[in-house]
Amino acid sequence: MRLENIDDGSKLQLAWAETLKTAVGYFRALHASSTSSSWKPVQVPLITGANGLPESGQSSRSSSTLSRISAENVVVHRRSGKLGEVYRAVVEMDCGPDINVDSFRGSLVTPQTRPVWDRMVEEAEVVELLDPSTRVTRTKYRLGWPSNPRDAVTISKTLMNQQTIIDISTSLPRSKHEPAYLRPAPPHVRAHVALLAWCVQVGGAEVPAGKARITCFWSWNPKGTWAAGGGVPQHLPLCLVGLVDHVRSGSERVPVLLNYGSDISIGGVDYDTARVTLSVGYAIIKDTETERSRQIEFGVSSSESWDVQVHAKTQTGQEPSWSSFVGRAPTVTPGAPPPKRLVFRLTHGALDPNDELVRVKVSIERTSSSGTPSVRINGIVVGVERMSVRSDRRPLLEETTSSSALSLNTISTAQSEEPSVEVPQPDYGDRSPAAEKSIASLVRRNYIYFTSLLQEPEAKWKPVLDSRGIAIHQLDSIDKTLVVYRAEAVFVGVGIWDLYATIASGGRSVEQATLLEDVNELTDLWLFQTKAAWPVAARDSILLRTTYKSPSSVHIFGFSSDNTDLFPSIPPSLDANVIRTQIDLQGWSIESLSPNTTQVTLLEQSDPRGWSNKSSIPQVMMTSLAGIGDFAIKHGAPPIATRLAGAKALGSRFEDEVYRFEYQSAEARRSASSSTATAFPFPSSASTSNGDATPTPAKPLPDHIECEIRCDADTWSNSFAITIEPPQYGISALKRSRLSPQGGGLWLTIEHDPNVTEKISVVIARGPQTPKLSIVVNEQKIKVDIEELSEAEVNLLKKQKRSRPTRAPLDQPASLGSLRKVQSLEMSTPSSRYAKIASPIKQLYSYASESTRAAIIPMSSTSPTPAPGDAPVDAAVRALSQLIRIHSDRDGESTDPDGWQAVSERDGLRIEKRLISHVSDTFPVYRAGRIIEGFTAEEISALVSLPEKDERFDRPEWLQSFGQGMTVSHQTAYTSFPFRSRSVLLASVISRMANGPPPTPTASDRSPLSTIFHASSSSFDPQVLEADASKYNPTNLPSAHVLLEGWILETIDPYSHEQYPIPSTRCMYVASVDYSGSLPLSVNNILNSALPRVVLTIENKLKTRGAPSRPRLPPMCVTAPESSSEAPWSIQGESTRIGMLQTSEARGGFTMSIILQPTARSMISLRHNDSQLSVQSRSTVQLGESPRDLVVTEIELAASFAAAGCDIQTLAVSLPVAENVLGPCLPFSLPRETVDLPFNISIVELSPTLSLDPGSQTRHLLRITLPTSGYEAPVHDPLSSRASPLPRPRWLLDLINDGAVVQIRLKPRLSHGYRYNLRDIQVEDDASVTSASPSLPRLVDRDTPESRSLARPLAVAEDLLLESAFTALRDDTTEKASEVGSVREPPPAKEPPPPKRPSPIPDRRLSFWRYSRFSHFATPITTPVKVGPSPLEKVIQGTDPSSSTNAFTEQLFRPVVSWPGLVLACLVCLLLGSLLRSILSEADFVVYLPDGQAASPSTSTETWRELRRLIEWRIGRKRDLILAIARRR
Repeated sequence: MRLENIDDGSKLQLAWAETLKTAVGYFRALHASSTSSSWKPVQVPLITGANGLPESGQSSRSSSTLSRISAENVVVHRRSGKLGEVYRAVVEMDCGPDINVDSFRGSLVTPQTRPVWDRMVEEAEVVELLDPSTRVTRTKYRLGWPSNPRDAVTISKTLMNQQTIIDISTSLPRSKHEPAYLRPAPPHVRAHVALLAWCVQVGGAEVPAGKARITCFWSWNPKGTWAAGGGVPQHLPLCLVGLVDHVRSGSERVPVLLNYGSDISIGGVDYDTARVTLSVGYAIIKDTETERSRQIEFGVSSSESWDVQVHAKTQTGQEPSWSSFVGRAPTVTPGAPPPKRLVFRLTHGALDPNDELVRVKVSIERTSSSGTPSVRINGIVVGVERMSVRSDRRPLLEETTSSSALSLNTISTAQSEEPSVEVPQPDYGDRSPAAEKSIASLVRRNYIYFTSLLQEPEAKWKPVLDSRGIAIHQLDSIDKTLVVYRAEAVFVGVGIWDLYATIASGGRSVEQATLLEDVNELTDLWLFQTKAAWPVAARDSILLRTTYKSPSSVHIFGFSSDNTDLFPSIPPSLDANVIRTQIDLQGWSIESLSPNTTQVTLLEQSDPRGWSNKSSIPQVMMTSLAGIGDFAIKHGAPPIATRLAGAKALGSRFEDEVYRFEYQSAEARRSASSSTATAFPFPSSASTSNGDATPTPAKPLPDHIECEIRCDADTWSNSFAITIEPPQYGISALKRSRLSPQGGGLWLTIEHDPNVTEKISVVIARGPQTPKLSIVVNEQKIKVDIEELSEAEVNLLKKQKRSRPTRAPLDQPASLGSLRKVQSLEMSTPSSRYAKIASPIKQLYSYASESTRAAIIPMSSTSPTPAPGDAPVDAAVRALSQLIRIHSDRDGESTDPDGWQAVSERDGLRIEKRLISHVSDTFPVYRAGRIIEGFTAEEISALVSLPEKDERFDRPEWLQSFGQGMTVSHQTAYTSFPFRSRSVLLASVISRMANGPPPTPTASDRSPLSTIFHASSSSFDPQVLEADASKYNPTNLPSAHVLLEGWILETIDPYSHEQYPIPSTRCMYVASVDYSGSLPLSVNNILNSALPRVVLTIENKLKTRGAPSRPRLPPMCVTAPESSSEAPWSIQGESTRIGMLQTSEARGGFTMSIILQPTARSMISLRHNDSQLSVQSRSTVQLGESPRDLVVTEIELAASFAAAGCDIQTLAVSLPVAENVLGPCLPFSLPRETVDLPFNISIVELSPTLSLDPGSQTRHLLRITLPTSGYEAPVHDPLSSRASPLPRPRWLLDLINDGAVVQIRLKPRLSHGYRYNLRDIQVEDDASVTSASPSLPRLVDRDTPESRSLARPLAVAEDLLLESAFTALRDDTTEKASEVGSVREPPPAKEPPPPKRPSPIPDRRLSFWRYSRFSHFATPITTPVKVGPSPLEKVIQGTDPSSSTNAFTEQLFRPVVSWPGLVLACLVCLLLGSLLRSILSEADFVVYLPDGQAASPSTSTETWRELRRLIEWRIGRKRDLILAIARRR
């Protein structure tokens, strides 16, 4: 190598310093010649509209004292020189005393903010920070079509004093030794910035008092002939207006890095504009005596609250000491207001003699706070101290005289470095320490032997066999009994992970591989078995195998062991036909020669025993190695588990192209969580609630069980069907290019809760072939993150020459002693891709420290706190009104400047957010809309009403039901690691609008389309529920607050101009959740932005499963209240049926509970067979007319039931019996005391009137009725020529007087058809079924007459109630029952009242003696029972039924006779009935035609005679002989 090509970085450092020095001198000359006549004015036309600014070209309104400017106020000049044309833009504006140069600092020194105020800049990022005021920045420009995008890599210098801030930038020169980020990056064209300088002056000698002046110098060459939009004179005025607008909006809120000491080296600086978060990674690399050299300072706004996270780690994993200081910047000018800047300073302690560096990660994030602004450091609020004024009277540009001595630690001088690998601590379960030591010594001794054989010189190996590209050698040893073979092969087109997966799965030379024991994270015990192949007998071997991995090589070695004391799981060899092979050493070395070339070396020293000798080993090795390579190249590498954390493997098997991996949680293998305690000296003000100044460390979060599996997505399969049982807590998939140096292939990371005690099974099989990569986990497709290389990088990796790696042991960590300290401190910046490529050393930084936060910051609760006593119904109705308001405001969204902002757009779903004041001032509302074709709003509403477990919420647990779709439930909301899930209490309501707008302007005469609203909220007092939190939240999860969650479902008008299939529905999902607890605001917003993706889940379920079951009658929906109505709420207009609760079951089952309460008045006036509840007069029903029965419910069955059928089950319980459990509330679990109601079941096929598609699915309607028509309408009797109603049976009397709770359950069947009570139900046609909606009950004020109050729920989950609440309800029931039983008839006059005796609680179970006191029930009833309000009606009207019917109820439940008397009376009645039956006989009536007359439909004459039976014999299976006497006519 020539001498001029050798560079340690000094030449590049000098070149950059000289470039910066030239730019500073150029700026000084231009600024000094500001009055020269060489500057020519430039007339700039005003550009508006497309520039993103207001049409007037003025900065936006703000409360800042900095005045507004317009583009016309900016004066532009041009000057030509040797370096090209340079433009100067100057503007002056008024400013208040609170404006200083620090107000402009955040906008100028933070490149990430430049796209906000400069419309030409698309993206800007800090590539490298050279010193506190010098940085290297990459900026991407957008010039517009047809220009290619431009980019520039510049070096910037910032100079600042009390009145002036100067920021100078210029492009870096090209060099042989330039880092990767300086190379061209197509399709961007590299532009050259000769000078871009900003000079802001506030006050001073040159600027009048109360004025601020901004001067910008810009000279650049965008290169290329199509550099449209790159004109500097047209852009400069708008750029200055944008800068002023950004400063007026509060640029001082941007946190900045102010200074750091000489012992600190910055690895990465990143600023997130959305989160207002500054992240800085640095390291302490020296240990000088001065404390200032280990200090770092940040500047933050004093008007905001800040969350500071500091994570420091030494090389040994310890937490070093550090201290902090927060001070207010002093006032420079006397009498001026204090600056809006706080100084946050970190001071690190001296390094330990054994440590070479300390890595530190600092994150400063703005948080929302409703109180006084504060600063939290690792969760502790710290006080703000005063700072002294530091005098600095040097001329500003004098600092640049030392610019040539800048320390430019460039990435190009960094040398390759092996990443630090920590030696894992072995874990041997319940073994003794002596056994652990024996196993570790055994593994260590064999690995030394294996690596020594790998490093044996080539001269000691003599060739034995060379075939099929495999060379086999034997070790030439003096000891002839030592027989060691080596097989080597080079495979092209596969990587080290492909061959590792093929070898680790058992290879292709064994028939069965069984995992006996997972000894520790690196070692496991296997049983390998091979079948017999004549003349070779079957063999097996016990192998203790250990695996060591590195980025470029993998070592797998093993040896036989028969020590059952160390390994009790070793099976004995009992089969005499199976020979157990002794393996002294079997080791695989997989080494990467290039990204697509791998060398495999197999070392084996074994004794096959039996008739086979050691001479057969080379052939077996060649066959095994060739089979592994062929399989990996032709079929691809099978899936393999590469890492398992917090668990112990139970089985790993790859058979029949299916990979199965089983493991179980192991607490001993979980890594210890980092402590929240640091060396930070907490101030005395940061004391805990108990008065102790020392804070109590937070409880560490438990580690999740993680399983990492690598799959070959290029050759083996591009479609994967994965089954995980039990379901995973979380899963992520990352696809890398197979040439990636970080490891190509598909990487799956599966997480489970550490409390899972059952066995976890993962099954991976090939899925159906698809053009793109597809992963389906438990029948749900998951997202895959793809990390692809550019074409240039792929070509470069393919052409990379092969190089034999240096063989070294992999069981020791890499040494860092020979590395330069300055290189080992570099840490990657999350947003800088170029920094990652340029610095391999940055991989040493552990990202686990970023995700596992040492101290969780409680976010200030900004969500509205519900007032004590707020009812769930009130919260649900408030959420409904908010949802309706959002729906009504959709018309003005296009003209609203503060409208919905796009968050993401993926899979055709656009997610937007907006701050809505009537919902929350802090948490944005997220929404997503989509048109679902082929389904009505009612069908989608039915699926939304039956939530199932998904990636955002767990399956709900119902707590209360108020009827008609108003419920209260408990759900578990999932978050992201490391935060715990959240417990959510949700009050929900389903509603329709009373009168909506017409579907189109020309269709006002038609009935309006119906819009369905699903609204949910948690803004109520949980104490009102009287539920036990330890029962519905046993794991004590922190609570989340759902501000608003809802659906807006609107069926698209078929007559509109939109061309969609009929039917189609416009679905809109809206959500805003405060996860509260320890979740930062940024993470809260990330979780909220993922909620609207449930729209895709709903659409996928509808497309795959079809529409679910939904009730038509009673409707599980209410009409929204009028705008004038106010809480508390009641419900008006309920029918005789009240829908209590509907739930979904496993495998598509459906359950619904209904309260049925028909009154005598409704039985007379109700037309029972009309599902729309229309009323008509009671008319006479003739024989032969269709019956009109009471319809209990109508359920439109799911599409799966229509295709396969279902089992129908009904259960009825008397309403008094159900109320006897909890008194005024019904339980979800019905009592066992059921009543038999003669339900009639019919299945009606619905005509597809809503869809024009002839191939649409057939829908069936389940109708359940009760035979009540014959007992209510008069029936004409042809025998007596009289019309009278039939007597009401006992079940109907019970139903009218008491009511009933009916539960309908639908379960899928394995066979086709419908079945009820062991009989098949045939599907029939019914033209009377219409699609019109029934009348809905309305939410009204509490004082509205004839309404049911919603202060108390209809039904509750009795098993989740508090013990005190449950006891109070039972006592209330007992007290009311005692009051009912204690009422007596008034005594006669002039007689002393008899002494009162305590009355027992009446048994309200239905029995034969229930109506013993009503003697008229023994005779045929010709008139109906009393027409009056039932107990349920009185509850609806707001009165207490027990207060007005105590006397009647006491007479009803008063005991008649004693139990012995009752039994005796039953026996007597039985004997008398038998005697009368033997004497009396039934009368039969026979209708016949006279002799000789033929039967015809027109025959009107008929004859009937009365018969009296005398004797009856059974003479056959279906024939009887009857002797009777006939009455003559």
